[in-house]
Amino acid sequence: GSATGLAYLWGLDKIGMKQAWGLLPQWGTPPGSLPIVAVVDSGIDYTQPELAGQMWAPYGVNIIYERSTAVNKLNDCSDVQRKDPLDMDGHGTEVAGTIAAKGNNYQTSDFRTYTVGVTQYARLMAVKITCRHGNDNFELPYLTDAIAGIEYAVRMKASVIIGPWGFTVPLPNSLVDDLRTVIKNGESTALYVASSGNGDMDIDAGSVPLWPQRLGLQNLIVVAATDPSDMRWVNKPGFLGSNYGASSVDIGAPGADGTTYSVQAGGVSPTTTATTAAAYGGTSAAAPHVAGCAALLQTIR
Repeated sequence: GSATGLAYLWGLDKIGMKQAWGLLPQWGTPPGSLPIVAVVDSGIDYTQPELAGQMWAPYGVNIIYERSTAVNKLNDCSDVQRKDPLDMDGHGTEVAGTIAAKGNNYQTSDFRTYTVGVTQYARLMAVKITCRHGNDNFELPYLTDAIAGIEYAVRMKASVIIGPWGFTVPLPNSLVDDLRTVIKNGESTALYVASSGNGDMDIDAGSVPLWPQRLGLQNLIVVAATDPSDMRWVNKPGFLGSNYGASSVDIGAPGADGTTYSVQAGGVSPTTTATTAAAYGGTSAAAPHVAGCAALLQTIR
């Protein structure tokens, strides 16, 4: 990260990260054991220099691979499937970068190339539950894979779990019951952070059965996206805007589409290098600000 680059990381300034970092021991000196943040998404590009040193060993799990004989076929994704959770899409890597991209490693005149995450004191666990399908960049996971991924993260003692996705499933549905169970099973050990979604909808409405956002669990926090003016993010190209809900949504965090910068996965395209940072956004950018803060709070004694 660099001081100049923080101009592109306006969200960190909005949530007072420079003041929060001042409460910590000397930068780069971990305060004891580090909390584990599980990114339940498209994996993480653990070869990315901004993330390589922040990874939990042995990185995590590729649920798609592990469950391929039972649920999925390996050719269900256009990416070559591997046993490890390498991100070939980019979504999970962007989320991971906002949480914990390495700081104090500015090495180039292009201050957009390097970035910094909310916390330096976390280990990133990659839980790959989705990938690229056909010519699309990102597909929602199967609900069964999402459930298996959360179950893994709880079992491996992640203290923060982030799932920047949601399922619109009418009730009754046994898989929604299973989703509730696996998140609730981590109630005493893990905070689950969910994005509110990008549909510009009131998700409290009975016509929007969005899960896990409407589960109302004690260890679930649902995050809407805000813009640089601290207003709910709306009407940006590509998305309708942040979902909202007086009961279902707990907090807003910076995430206006096209203005939030994070690291990119090297597998996105042949022209993408492992050190490139670029803009992304939506509630998938807002939720990792909260997940990073939750991990950081565990290291402030």
